[in-house]
Amino acid sequence: CVFGVDVNPMAVQLARLSLWLATLASDRPLTFLDHRLVSGDSLVGASLDDIRRQPSRGHRRHRRPVSLPLFTDTTLSPTLEHAVRTRLQLALRPDDSPAVVAEKAETLATLHAPESPLGRWSAMLDLWCAGWFWEDGRRPSTAVFAELCDRLLHRPAALPDRLTQRFLDHASTLASRHRFFHWSLAFPEVFSDEQGNQLSTPGFDAVVGNPPWDMLRGDSGVADVRAGRRLHARRVSDFIREAGVYRIESRSHVNRYQLFVERALQLTREGGRIGLVLPSGIVSDSGSAPLRRHLFNHAEVDSVTGLNNRAGLFAIHRSLRFLLLTATTGRSTSSIGCKFGITRMEDLERDDPPIVVTRHLLERLSGPDDLGVPEIASDRDLRILETITSRTRWLGASQGWNVRFGRELNASDDRGAFREFTGSVHARPILEGKHLQPFRAASTDCRYELVEERGVSPRVPRRARLAYRDIASATNRLTLIAAVIPARAATTHTLFCLRTVLPSDAQQVLCAILNSFVANYLVRLRVGTHVTVSLVSRLPVPTLHERHPVFLRLARLSHSLAESDAPVESMGEYAKLQASVARLYGLNQAEFEHILGTFPLIPDGVKENVLREFRDRS
Repeated sequence: CVFGVDVNPMAVQLARLSLWLATLASDRPLTFLDHRLVSGDSLVGASLDDIRRQPSRGHRRHRRPVSLPLFTDTTLSPTLEHAVRTRLQLALRPDDSPAVVAEKAETLATLHAPESPLGRWSAMLDLWCAGWFWEDGRRPSTAVFAELCDRLLHRPAALPDRLTQRFLDHASTLASRHRFFHWSLAFPEVFSDEQGNQLSTPGFDAVVGNPPWDMLRGDSGVADVRAGRRLHARRVSDFIREAGVYRIESRSHVNRYQLFVERALQLTREGGRIGLVLPSGIVSDSGSAPLRRHLFNHAEVDSVTGLNNRAGLFAIHRSLRFLLLTATTGRSTSSIGCKFGITRMEDLERDDPPIVVTRHLLERLSGPDDLGVPEIASDRDLRILETITSRTRWLGASQGWNVRFGRELNASDDRGAFREFTGSVHARPILEGKHLQPFRAASTDCRYELVEERGVSPRVPRRARLAYRDIASATNRLTLIAAVIPARAATTHTLFCLRTVLPSDAQQVLCAILNSFVANYLVRLRVGTHVTVSLVSRLPVPTLHERHPVFLRLARLSHSLAESDAPVESMGEYAKLQASVARLYGLNQAEFEHILGTFPLIPDGVKENVLREFRDRS
């Protein structure tokens, strides 16, 4: 009952060896596995439904699908019927002797041979996929594609034999080079019955995998190798975006794990199970939101187990966070059982009840279009989150602060606007993320200043504006670090600046809230290594009228912390500000104590001062 696919032939051989060793019997020959464990690129391939559409370059949104009368079900069913019956016989016949195993290998080779009926259909799918991998200027036209399909089906065709064979040979070469893999023909018994008709619930009972977590960019290796990898990555990306095999839009580079998730949903029968090892971004990153929404709508995600590798649980980088995800296809997700913060193998075996996060809470927390899952470690975290999100609007909401942040300069794209810092009083120093500390922006060690040029200045306004650091891991002392930068300064892409024009006092109040333990606690429930604009725009931030006593108090305290040279945490204003923000969020003492306990790198004395101030003013 086991099927397996890997793009690396050596991995397939090792999988066969592993199964042989696990099932070896001294009185029996090695089991025949060639029909179940095969090599191919499980992401690049087509189904029989795909070839009803003409392969066409260009984004699928901007082209009309063209139906081609290439074949009918009556021409395909006999081929699938023979293939299914043959493969079922291979699976059911015992491997009693080496002669039987050799006979099975010969039968399988004949079934999938290029000139066999199944081989010709596979060649047609190869031809369809090759349209995205053809060298420039050599790709067959629409009319030629139809002629080639007719020839593969042994039907009359007007194209000369010599030209036909040249196209088909090149498509075969591309298919072999890129390892195109067509699931419905490689494993026909999983999708069709013994009469060659599609099963009522086609697909696998379960799909289990640990897919690669790399971007489709091809930017690794030496120069010559890198050029080839980039070309291959571009062609695969074109196939992903244009062929229509994948339906989830991606606005940037595609991470391969995202494709494997969608492929798993395609391959699993309705009511089947999915189990995958994935990076934590699948449930938290804004870039994964379309995939996450698709997953939640087409499968019931019942468990998410988050693992932290800081203790070296697995032989990968210790900063990586990943998770185990299980789901049942054919029904949507209404709630998820979550366990986060697993650092030891024995914790995986414990039968502790999960924390159940409802879809309603996810929609309230990050919106129905995002559905990001926070890393909630305990029931108390869940209750705090539910309380805050039920009465506090997002920072970017029109009924809330209604503000937005964005980048100003990019060190690569705008390098012409950079020059070495002169120290002149008229210079516009360019601040980077490292120049920002909570409440304070320093320009004393700037490397560059801004060259005023057309097209640059409008993106770098001459006004004081709130900014926060892009890169700040959840394992740092603080994660969200903000300060008001001076009007004459410019910033690089490692900072996000306030685009909305706000009065000085309002910016100081926002600065106070963003630097608070409460806001940092909320951000850490979703952040990876980047505090994105999308994440901050959906941060729950209380609103205040500008004449409210708490508004005036926070503005004054924030300004005092920014102006002083003393260490921020040593100042009495710091404890007062943190306590005021905690009360603004409506927290009680137990809740605030719990939040403070999630910052292990903050000195105990600082937390005690903050908590004492909170108690005294409650």
